[in-house]
Amino acid sequence: MLNALKGNKYLIFLFLSNIVYACIRSDNSISLFASYYLYGDSQLLTIPTLIVLLPTFFFQAYAQTLCKKHETYKVALVSQVIQFVLRLGVFLVGYKNLPLHVLLVTVTALPSIVHAMASRYMMLDCIEYGKFKTGQESAGIVFALNSFVDKVSASVSSSIGLLILGLSGWKDIQAESFEEIAEMGITQPASALKGLWFVYSGTWVVGIGLCALFLIFYKLRDKDVVLMSKANSGEIARDEAESQMTQVY
Repeated sequence: MLNALKGNKYLIFLFLSNIVYACIRSDNSISLFASYYLYGDSQLLTIPTLIVLLPTFFFQAYAQTLCKKHETYKVALVSQVIQFVLRLGVFLVGYKNLPLHVLLVTVTALPSIVHAMASRYMMLDCIEYGKFKTGQESAGIVFALNSFVDKVSASVSSSIGLLILGLSGWKDIQAESFEEIAEMGITQPASALKGLWFVYSGTWVVGIGLCALFLIFYKLRDKDVVLMSKANSGEIARDEAESQMTQVY
């Protein structure tokens, strides 16, 4: 696994971008607490998720079209820049303007879908690059690493969120449901609510910003990957492929 990463700098940049994106942003459990303590209803912030279900398939297809017309890494980068601006808007608007908040959160899901699809294509490109560079097939290793990164990132994301909440003065809760919390009348201090809002919305801004930063260093060209694929499959000679590439790899 280490050798596969060592010989594939583009895969490293891709993984780093996905790691900071997944580790720093808030997870679903934080959304439930934010919905309950900021709006009094633990299910209220699930509305954006439900709204975006229908256009999800359209934007997945749209992302595929974009990646065919433009450089895949540029599609991923631009989608993250758009999401960064929208998430910054969510954070600055605050939670008191509920209609605008729900609208912005809903819209941010769309560039997120495009980025996710572009990242998948980029990972496949990295596999072709790795084989072209080292001569070794590493698809299984790359997919295994990606699965490992996803699982670790999910755990780290929860831990970071809980750490920030703890530092903001969050009171520990021992309850089985939000109904039980309501019956017990458990409230949180103002500092904890501010920390909750930052974890819910501010961490997204940080994670997406760092993700976009790492994507800047990923510049594996799509047309060069096509040539690499042809050389890997024996359709053309390696020298012929290299002579047609836009840059030296």
